[in-house]
Amino acid sequence: MIKRLIINDIKEHKVISIATGIFMTVTAMLFGLSILLFTSLFTSIDDLMTRAGAPDFLQMHTGDISRVQLDAFVQKRDDVRQMQVCPFLNLPNNLLFIGGSLDLSGSLGVKIRVTTGYPYDGRVEYRLEPCGNRRCPAP
Repeated sequence: MIKRLIINDIKEHKVISIATGIFMTVTAMLFGLSILLFTSLFTSIDDLMTRAGAPDFLQMHTGDISRVQLDAFVQKRDDVRQMQVCPFLNLPNNLLFIGGSLDLSGSLGVKIRVTTGYPYDGRVEYRLEPCGNRRCPAP
């Protein structure tokens, strides 16, 4: 009975039925593509971090650092493969200028420069290969 009502409704309203079918098909296609896009996005970020060799753990520290205590800590832990201490260079905002005219003294952001050694250089080239201890090409 219900099947017959649906078939009769489709026969009477062909244009609306076709438009509804096309709309539902396009909606399902866009939903599938959005799932594919999000999956690709999340796996590409993970793949980039793996290829770049980004550190698993990063800790910022103020004050003096005891290398002896850090080395003892690393020797005790089996899950620490490599360790590196990088000094930060904190740049005051009133000394920074962009293009010689834009003064950044009113900016609230903190500008810090850090240099990393070879095993922790997280920069990658266009081919997603780590740059290592050489300079990466400019984009």
